Amino acid sequence: MTIFANTATKQLRLKGTPNENLNLDRTSFTWANLRCVWGFLNFLSMGPMPSGLAGQFVGALVLSHYFWVVAALQVAGGALLLVNRFVPLGLVLLGPVIVNIILYHVFLNRTGIALAIVVAILWLIVFYAHRQYFSGIFVQRT
Repeated sequence: MTIFANTATKQLRLKGTPNENLNLDRTSFTWANLRCVWGFLNFLSMGPMPSGLAGQFVGALVLSHYFWVVAALQVAGGALLLVNRFVPLGLVLLGPVIVNIILYHVFLNRTGIALAIVVAILWLIVFYAHRQYFSGIFVQRT
């Protein structure tokens, strides 16, 4: 399955589906909704939808609803860290998400990499403070 970005009409077309040319305006709509939520919270400026391969990647995440699973993991992990209960579980939930954020910024979209590195460093600080709970996974078993 391949996703093509059509910048002239601001639509994505999904190839390889039963409906060969399915216009996907939901991506733009969902991206606009996310920008409104962030704007309402006045937390971070998400900016426009990324172009090129980064935009296709974000579009695929939104259209497949995979984005909502990742968002749920972020909320659950962040909540566990904030309430200071089950912190190791929160770190386990957030670790792979942070790795994917770093890889996205390294390979697809260099803008925002500084914030991604700050988040990774903060995760490492909390991980280091709770390293005794993870000592078993670093032991070689014979």
